[in-house]
Amino acid sequence: MTGVSIVVPVCNAFDELKDCVHSLYSNPTSIAFEVIVVDNGSRAEVAEWLATEERNRGRDFRFLRFRERLGFARAVNEGARQARFDYLMLLNSDTIVGGEWLDRLARALAENPTVGIVSPVTNRCGNELQRDVEAQDLQAKDTQEYARSIRGRRGIWFEPQHLTFFCVLLRRTLWDQLGGLDQSFETGNFEDDDFCLRARMAGYLMAVIPDAFVFHLERRSFDSNGLNHGEFTNVLTGTAGVRVIFDSVGPFQPRIGVGYAFPIDDGGRDEFDWGIISSVVLEF
Repeated sequence: MTGVSIVVPVCNAFDELKDCVHSLYSNPTSIAFEVIVVDNGSRAEVAEWLATEERNRGRDFRFLRFRERLGFARAVNEGARQARFDYLMLLNSDTIVGGEWLDRLARALAENPTVGIVSPVTNRCGNELQRDVEAQDLQAKDTQEYARSIRGRRGIWFEPQHLTFFCVLLRRTLWDQLGGLDQSFETGNFEDDDFCLRARMAGYLMAVIPDAFVFHLERRSFDSNGLNHGEFTNVLTGTAGVRVIFDSVGPFQPRIGVGYAFPIDDGGRDEFDWGIISSVVLEF
């Protein structure tokens, strides 16, 4: 079915979530969409508000409630399993979408069949190509005005390496082909690098759409849950960078993930003790 299923994982960060949902329904789109919010172990007030939203907004707004935290990747995967449409949007809950954002992203996928993942530009993001330098000092209240100001931009910018998944639109066929996000990346970080690498290995391109804008507060889920993002990423990246998993398709078709190190999983086929990868560097 043609349309976009927007999956929004949330773990507390209540005020930001409300602003995000409000922006989704305040910016009309020509393409149909549904919103699936995954409550990933938030406080009770978040679940109560989501239940009210579900009653008031009807069948195109749903939420899944998990009392214990699943981790970012699994929460997104659970939401994606409920999706009805051909395109899948992964959207952080600390974002505010600009006018015509979804139509512009969906059009880019429709017009470029070799592109599997697209992203808007934003004010804050770890990926330089996604970050609009003219918007870096923007305030949330100026989102719509800035989105209108960049409507004249044309073309798409191809990203050869990876996209940060603060807001990305994907083909549902690609998502199903790759089996979603790797749930071994638990709290949140590097699962997007892993997915992008697998998408590239499957033959898909990635791109940034310069006339679509989404404001990003960045790291609010970490902050609202008392987690230090810098310390967390240092722990993950301090000792290693690559793990290799042999999929069921065969021992000579490895799936490579970029992230923290732990024992290689070969599905029980390997006779050797691989142990821990401790200092491996790959350049792509």
